Amino acid sequence: MGQKRFAAGFGIAAGLFAAAVGLAAPQAAAETVELAPGVSCDRVACWNDTDDTYRITHRVTCDRIGVPAVVVDATTYVPAHSKRNILVDCPAYTEPGTFENPPPRWEPGEWVPGRMNPDGTREPGHHSPGKWVQDPAVHKPGDTVSRHVESIEHVRAVVDNNPRPNTGSAG
Repeated sequence: MGQKRFAAGFGIAAGLFAAAVGLAAPQAAAETVELAPGVSCDRVACWNDTDDTYRITHRVTCDRIGVPAVVVDATTYVPAHSKRNILVDCPAYTEPGTFENPPPRWEPGEWVPGRMNPDGTREPGHHSPGKWVQDPAVHKPGDTVSRHVESIEHVRAVVDNNPRPNTGSAG
């Protein structure tokens, strides 16, 4: 009896999940923004249904959990009557490194030979004592982690019939 309730509950949960996904999908299409008559963009691409080439500027937020977010500018050139994907290079983040102290090491003493003093007396040789030496701390660089596109704000679309290549950064 308990297994039947579990199966029925699981089936209801799966149905609710499918309905939620189905409701969320049309919203993705609704995020299309018209920047100029005949020029529009969504989260991944821009369309141009005009007779001119458009330069579209985007402000992109790059983020990752536990890593500071960063905002970069991106530019997409869309020729007349075509579609172009938005190219974005989110910069990686290098975590702070650490300094690690190596273990102390023993530096052995050495034999110091005797010597003759100016007055003619002789100093006997001796062994200098060894000592523990602490080498300086060693820097270990942090891990480099990637950031992902969190959001894209389409800033403007301008007619530009002499385009440069698409860039994913402020360059």
